Amino acid sequence: MTATGRACSSHRVVRVIFAGVLAVVAMLFFCVGSQASEKSAVSAVERINDSIASLLNDYETHSDDGQLRDGFQQVLARSLDTAAISQSVLGVAWRQASKEQRAQFQDAFVAYLAKKYSRRFPDFVGAEFVVTGTKTLKDNHFVVYVDTTIGSTVTKVEWYVLRRRGRSQVVNIALGDTNILGLERKVIRSLLQQRGGDLDKLIAYLPLRN
Repeated sequence: MTATGRACSSHRVVRVIFAGVLAVVAMLFFCVGSQASEKSAVSAVERINDSIASLLNDYETHSDDGQLRDGFQQVLARSLDTAAISQSVLGVAWRQASKEQRAQFQDAFVAYLAKKYSRRFPDFVGAEFVVTGTKTLKDNHFVVYVDTTIGSTVTKVEWYVLRRRGRSQVVNIALGDTNILGLERKVIRSLLQQRGGDLDKLIAYLPLRN
């Protein structure tokens, strides 16, 4: 082999080794990033559960339904990815809505959720929330498994978390056979249809429902 041939062969070996090193580094960064995102998802769910536990403790002392509802609404506003959820429940109507309508719907929808589901909260006074596992569904989309224990009764809850723009926020909750996002998608689209597809009428109505 000539000196030129040996040099070319040497360069090819160097390139192969360098490519292999880059692949290993990329894999390590992906694993570390995935683990960090999963931990972020767990932390987001734990913060929500801690906030709910605090609200329930206050309710046990004061039995103030309005305070419980308002507190839950604040938790939802900061913990839910309301844009992703609203897009899912509205479907075509979301794509047709103006920027202002989208913002107004998200606010109205959170108020509606808080009013609807906080009514069930007194049943959870004294509950304990324990994260039992996690699963990566796809890039930046995770499910966090939580056991909610009241006395001797354990309810398994699945929290679906989406991480985007550096934030981990909840996009769905499942309790047994009940899928909250799927349920609300049917309700909201039915309410919109009842109003002839007029999103403004739906926005005005939602906070008054329930």
